[in-house]
Amino acid sequence: MNKEEIIQISKVKALSYGLDPLLVQAIIQIESNFNPLAMRFEEKWVYYYLPAKYAASLGISNSTERTLQQFSYGLMQIMGSVSRELGFQDELIKLCDPDLGIQYGCLKLIDLKKKYPKEDELISSYNAGSPTNRNESYVNKVTGALAILRGVS
Repeated sequence: MNKEEIIQISKVKALSYGLDPLLVQAIIQIESNFNPLAMRFEEKWVYYYLPAKYAASLGISNSTERTLQQFSYGLMQIMGSVSRELGFQDELIKLCDPDLGIQYGCLKLIDLKKKYPKEDELISSYNAGSPTNRNESYVNKVTGALAILRGVS
């Protein structure tokens, strides 16, 4: 899948959820550089969502499910445990499918936007869980990419 196809999917998904498509594209650019197969293991991740339930339903061990929930997947690098919390039932590797990965990334943005309506706080919380854990470098990267996409210098 090429970048233009990913941009089109991100526009459709973002608009269907009432999100700014350019914000979604900026996050995709910074998180994965438009690589749908991007994956990253977060060694210090400690949040798990019902790993025993998902392990049993998928026929895998509890420790495998816990490990898989420590990865971020796909274009928007959605965490496995976060996608579980948002209702994703399938094998986590399927979040590398652009439609699914963007869908669950958008669902997380919607959830966060309710708590953090200011754009910089929303961006920060997408990366760090809340604006109090602000990752200034990440926020600057996304807002910089967003400014370029919006044609603002």
